[in-house]
Amino acid sequence: MANQLEELLWAIVRADSLDELPWMAFQDYLQESGLALDGWLRQAREHPFRQGILSLNRERYRPVMDWAGLTATLNGPTECSGGMLRVSLPAVVFTSELKKGISVRWPVTFQLHVNQLSELQELEKRLRAHPPIPARMTLSFSRPLTPAMVAILESMPQPTGLKLQFEGEEIGVERIPAMPQLQSLILSNTTLTTTGMEALTRLRSLQSLVLLHLHDPTEAALRRLTECSLLRSIILDSRQIVPTTVLADWTRTLRLQRLSLGAFDPLTTRDLECLQQCPTLRDISFAMMNLAAVRDASPLLHLPKLERLDFMRYRGLISPEFWRMLSELPRLVELNLAMCETLREKDLESVAELPALRVLHLHDCQGLGAGIIPILARMRQLEELDVRGCTNVRPREWEGLRRALPRCQMVGLPS
Repeated sequence: MANQLEELLWAIVRADSLDELPWMAFQDYLQESGLALDGWLRQAREHPFRQGILSLNRERYRPVMDWAGLTATLNGPTECSGGMLRVSLPAVVFTSELKKGISVRWPVTFQLHVNQLSELQELEKRLRAHPPIPARMTLSFSRPLTPAMVAILESMPQPTGLKLQFEGEEIGVERIPAMPQLQSLILSNTTLTTTGMEALTRLRSLQSLVLLHLHDPTEAALRRLTECSLLRSIILDSRQIVPTTVLADWTRTLRLQRLSLGAFDPLTTRDLECLQQCPTLRDISFAMMNLAAVRDASPLLHLPKLERLDFMRYRGLISPEFWRMLSELPRLVELNLAMCETLREKDLESVAELPALRVLHLHDCQGLGAGIIPILARMRQLEELDVRGCTNVRPREWEGLRRALPRCQMVGLPS
């Protein structure tokens, strides 16, 4: 259960926006663990999330928003303030507040759950009557769309940053509405058929696609993503297997900036070679993959814009040559090595040579000991360092690191 929580927390850290988070999995975790929301928030405040505040609704959709020392309030909801907020509520509640006059100070994202045609009709009417809202909006559907609902979606005003989310086994993605301005789509726990992909490829403005727990998508269906020429971000969960040939087509055809590769078990050098076809890549995740078969990291050196790598909980022993090549990445700003059981101090010798590294995640790396102190002390450019759970280093040994890196924000050091 603890590992499940960690995976959820770090999925939040990795998300570019709060709409890409695994909300259903998180709610399942709370239910299975029997952990009250207040208790979970007390645990979660210890995690240094830099990208926003998690908000969860309770007490008739009056969210508790208290995250990492930041607070915000939502009354009704009629007013939002503070950091990045995500408000999850039924569409009928949102539209009732529009009638009263809603005041929003962004950045805030409303996730509106739509279950019936009447709810969508009322929302469409209120959006036409109400001046533009300075907020992002995600419409979440957990039941199949009817033709009437599709027609409304295709004709309704589309707020800036509008996203659609389809969840559940019953969703017929064949009825994805043809919305010419839609930029983001999330498909979760559903089936992506060939005909469904036909509808998806008609979304000519689509820039971000999140695929979570799809049911056995065909290789042909995945390959057709190359027809979405503006697609810049593809996020796959760790259970989604993508053939190397499909990955090669994606990276050769699309100008991707962010790619979470899902499950490659094991990852091979050939898979890495596919990536060098896409020089626009800035953010790549290899989280929870088996990297033992990869000996050559040189394909990553052909990505001139690469700024972030995620190796969270990688499996297998990475070769010294791989680490040495990684140290040559000139623009890498952030490296996530959290929960990597096979990470050793000698591996960090190469990491310390990264010239632009500013953020380093090492939390719960149990194989690290006091030998990391002099290595980390050489990384004068570090701005953020997470060493929570590195219990093999005694408290007094951390003091030298504090003195060596006075400007670095460190999480996990004893007070």
